[in-house]
Amino acid sequence: MPRGNWLPDQACVVCGAVGWETALTIRRPEDATLRILEPSGTVQIARCRSCGMMMTHPLPPADRIADLYPAQTYPCYSEATRNRGFKRWVLHRVMRVASTACSEPRRHLTRLVFFPLLRRVGGVPTPQATRRILDIGCGDGVFLEAVQAAGWEAVGVEMGQEPAAAARARGLRVETGTVETLSFPDVSFSAVRLWHVLEHVLDPAAALRRIRRWLIPGGELILGIPNAGSLCARLFGPRWTAWELPRHLYHFTPKTVRRLLEQEGFTSVRVAYCSVGTGVSSLGMWWSRQVWMRAMNLMGDMVLDLLRCGDSLEVRAIRPTDGGDSA
Repeated sequence: MPRGNWLPDQACVVCGAVGWETALTIRRPEDATLRILEPSGTVQIARCRSCGMMMTHPLPPADRIADLYPAQTYPCYSEATRNRGFKRWVLHRVMRVASTACSEPRRHLTRLVFFPLLRRVGGVPTPQATRRILDIGCGDGVFLEAVQAAGWEAVGVEMGQEPAAAARARGLRVETGTVETLSFPDVSFSAVRLWHVLEHVLDPAAALRRIRRWLIPGGELILGIPNAGSLCARLFGPRWTAWELPRHLYHFTPKTVRRLLEQEGFTSVRVAYCSVGTGVSSLGMWWSRQVWMRAMNLMGDMVLDLLRCGDSLEVRAIRPTDGGDSA
């Protein structure tokens, strides 16, 4: 077992307070990647007593982050090319819908037809006069292909060597690295997308400060993050798959992500619910393989999102055009 007084002694990334309580304790001594954080395989999800922000404790050393993502077993790498044809088909049509003039009645009919797909493919940038997007955590570049086809100049960032190489082999511009290790000129992009990435970052506040500098004034930040305040998180507790330990280092709710973004100088923060099916995956592998169960889960996700307790969030924020952007 870990040491007795086993709570963080560091300041909260959102409010700066030093005062934590245990939200969950997760024990998986057989998990080699979890033992990178704690040799016993027992880790905590600690919650800030002041603002409710949650973090994995202990956090991994910076030089061990890459070890949490073994290429052979990490799903986003080992399944990088699985169903890529279908994903490409979905993304291209979603981007076409998003790029159609708002005044056309056909757009609204198309959005209705593609509604289930639109919910599963998040982070589509808002059309702008300047169309240059940075996709951090781009994988093998399926989203980059679609956004380029819709008229955007697209740049990707990917930590995994193999998916990054696969993207470059298809002619996409993808830099190998992370938001912490790479640098871009200030005021370079009209949109920056981190789709289920921010929760993996060792210092999300510092990452957001870097990203804000890369955005043009009025540029859009797009985040996808699990909702640690969701109904599924409360129902399944330590079995909720979106805790995704040890790779998810921070666990956000609508309240804490909004506060962090505003603290780092972003404005016009909008939070939408876009569930991704963790209810079924949390039940176990057998259930998640049943087509009928996945169909029921899709309908259930829509209901949860309407009730504002879905398992995933799409968050958009703007770098202000004047004032508050000198940092």
